[in-house]
Amino acid sequence: MESIVLLVRGVFTEIRGVLRSHPFVAGALAFVVISGVAVHLALGLPAVRAAYETARLFFDSADTSFDDRAAGAPSIVVTLLWIDRFLAPAIVAGAVLEIVQRVTRLGAVRPWWRNHVILIGAGSLGAALARHHLRKGDKVVVVDADTSGPNLEGLRSLGATVLEGDVRQRDTLVRARVDRARVVYALTDDDIANFSAALHAARIAGRHKLRVHARVEDAELRARLAPIVAARLPGQVLFDGFDLAARDLVEAPRIVKKAGPAAVVITGYGEFGAAVATALAARHADHGELHLWLVDPRLGHDLHVSDAVAAWGDAHPGCLHVEPVSMLDRALWARIRVGIAKDAHLDLVMCTDSDAKNVACALALEEVVNGHCKSVHVVVRMLEWSAAEAELLPHVTAVSIKDLLLRELVGR
Repeated sequence: MESIVLLVRGVFTEIRGVLRSHPFVAGALAFVVISGVAVHLALGLPAVRAAYETARLFFDSADTSFDDRAAGAPSIVVTLLWIDRFLAPAIVAGAVLEIVQRVTRLGAVRPWWRNHVILIGAGSLGAALARHHLRKGDKVVVVDADTSGPNLEGLRSLGATVLEGDVRQRDTLVRARVDRARVVYALTDDDIANFSAALHAARIAGRHKLRVHARVEDAELRARLAPIVAARLPGQVLFDGFDLAARDLVEAPRIVKKAGPAAVVITGYGEFGAAVATALAARHADHGELHLWLVDPRLGHDLHVSDAVAAWGDAHPGCLHVEPVSMLDRALWARIRVGIAKDAHLDLVMCTDSDAKNVACALALEEVVNGHCKSVHVVVRMLEWSAAEAELLPHVTAVSIKDLLLRELVGR
């Protein structure tokens, strides 16, 4: 019974879509209804019967029971009656064909679908999430402004439904059946578009239980929007991809895994490096034996240590080391070797934006510090990390930003 209700609702949604996209059809329908009721009233029928006979025009226009009465009516009444008899079935036939075409066309979101997953934006993260849900057997709808994107053909071949449209427009999300979806991921490169899509999704869903994850990378914008989302849009989550990935890296934990003296060297203080340092400061607020090195030539110039990390450094004098030099600076590593306790566990975390640079430096630097502390653990930030690469470099722990995000988002 529930499936029938969903189907009927879906058909009515399609009818509204036809009328909105074809104003001529909407105008013809209005003409038939108004003129049909007027003609039957002119023929002496009560209002209710006139409405009933007008409705019959759409499904039984061949009925000629009123021809005799219409014969004595003014010519305008007879003309209107014949026009209505021609237009009504034509409107029905056209609407049925349009609805059938919409419902059965390749890639259409079926009116009876429910609990599907909607991904807005088909970048690397969106494509990875889509593949994850498709492997689980979920129905997946991918919405993108450009349906010729490099990831979309592969997703179509796996069974994803791809819709083209502007995610800031409400109608795009209506076509994706967001009111019956289980979760929406807004993952475009535009923070405002992501938040706008999340806002429309929540409003369309109404009381339907829907989880929405919107990527908002701008920290200031995210901080200003967070109270609004918490107060007015429960079920929505604004997230920064690097922040989520860093939190997973630190809290799993994949670094500072052992008790006792520890040292972490973060090379590259970009978005991910800063997020890792902030997550470390939060998790190890009371760790008095942790030394943290931040290495990036831009520190003190284009980049500055976050307030949270600076506060951690103030609480642990002598434990925070800011090094505005190249990660290959020999004097830097001489200072690090001196500063690391012999019984300390060292984590080298390579966080630059270049995967190749991270791996090359990890291999070179491991030898520089090896033997100067109890253990060395090399962690390399990668956008992706294959099994073949893991086999070639078994002593290097690669953290895939994409995999970390998948764990965080899917687990929520």
